[in-house]
Amino acid sequence: MTVWAIVGPPGVGKGTFLNTLKAVLKDGLKCVSFGDRCRQLVKVEDPFMMEVVDTMKRTQLGSLQRENLTLQRNLYVTAQLIEREFTGSLPNMVILDNFPRSIPELQFLAEHNIDVRCIMLDIYDHEAVHYVERISRRKRGDNARLRIQEYLLSTRHSMNDMIETERNSIRIEVSADASPE
Repeated sequence: MTVWAIVGPPGVGKGTFLNTLKAVLKDGLKCVSFGDRCRQLVKVEDPFMMEVVDTMKRTQLGSLQRENLTLQRNLYVTAQLIEREFTGSLPNMVILDNFPRSIPELQFLAEHNIDVRCIMLDIYDHEAVHYVERISRRKRGDNARLRIQEYLLSTRHSMNDMIETERNSIRIEVSADASPE
């Protein structure tokens, strides 16, 4: 099965892009959200997810340890999504919302016969500082500034590597000041 993934930093317009696709394709589109599934597993107090959350809260992990724990969590949630979302009949187009974000996650999906094509929405390098300031003013429950800085420092590189390894994947740079449409 071939699916599309839309990835990029917080606030770049992934949701707007998906809403536009939904309006155009009507019932022919299924969106699978990695973040929603993570939050749902924490809400129902899934034992593995609770252990991950607890470990990350109470310990000062080094960057490699944190990266390994994050990868374990991501593969666990991805397995949950595969079991839950990729059974039975599927619509014409399936979009993965902001995952996979690394080559190991991409390989994990491939092992489950899910071929991913990526659309990466990204910001221009010269607008990064302005983008961080703009998105940090939003009223969101998470720490937007910290998440964006983490994206710019590490996640973005993993995603670029992933885009380069996947045929038929594209990277689209968008202006931080552009209209969502």
